[in-house]
Amino acid sequence: MLPDVDVFPVDGKSNVIATARTLVQWVVENFWCVTDRDFDDPRHLADLSAVHCHYELTDLEAMLIHYGVLSDLIMHIGSSAKIEKWGGPEKVVNDLVILVEPVSALRESSRLNGWGLPFDDVSLTAKIDKSSLTLNLNSYCRALISKSSAPPTFQTVLEAALKGPSATDVYRGKDVITAISVALRKCVGTLPMAAADPDHVAAQVRGSAGLALSRSKWLEALRENLGLS
Repeated sequence: MLPDVDVFPVDGKSNVIATARTLVQWVVENFWCVTDRDFDDPRHLADLSAVHCHYELTDLEAMLIHYGVLSDLIMHIGSSAKIEKWGGPEKVVNDLVILVEPVSALRESSRLNGWGLPFDDVSLTAKIDKSSLTLNLNSYCRALISKSSAPPTFQTVLEAALKGPSATDVYRGKDVITAISVALRKCVGTLPMAAADPDHVAAQVRGSAGLALSRSKWLEALRENLGLS
C-alpha cells in the first residue's frame, strides 16, 4: 500500500514519539510517524503536528472495527446461525462496544485524572460471563483498585465507569476484541479458548484489514502526506 516507502516499527508508541522528535532535531525531512490516539491529550504532541498522524478513533483496532473488519471476521470464524439469531455481525459488534463502555470510561477517566489504573494487570476476559455476555463491573473495579499503588476510592471508580465515555466511539479496540473473543466461545460461536484468545483474534483482525485499509480515507491522507498521491 505504500510503495517506495521505508516502513519501520520502533516497538511502542513512546519510542515512536521519541524517534520522531529525534529525527526532527536532526532535520530529517519527508517522514511521518503513526501512533494510536489512545486517551491522550493531543496537545502533548503539538510539536510533531507536521510529521505525525493518529489512527482514526482510539487505536488501530478501533479503526478497523469502524471499517467493518471485525464484523466480517466473526462471520468466518463464528457460528453464522448464532450470529444471525443475534441480529447480524454488525449488531454483535455494536452490542459489545456497549458492553465495554464502562471500561472505556475508566480508561478515559484514569488518563484524565492521573489515576494510573493498571489495566494490563487485570484480565477483562475473566470479568465477562461467557454465557450471558455481561461484565462483572464491581469485580473489575475492585481488581483494578487492588493492583493499583495509589487508587481512588471504589465509589469514585464505579461512578466513573457508570458515567460512560465521552462519546460512543471512544473505546479501546482490543477491549471490544476481548469481548468478541468471549462471545465466540459460546454465544456467537463454538471456538475453544485457545482459538478465541484475544491476541489471536486481534492478529486476525489486523491480518484481514488490507482491503478496508486500501479503500480508506485515512490511508489516502497518509499517502498524500508522504507525497504519493
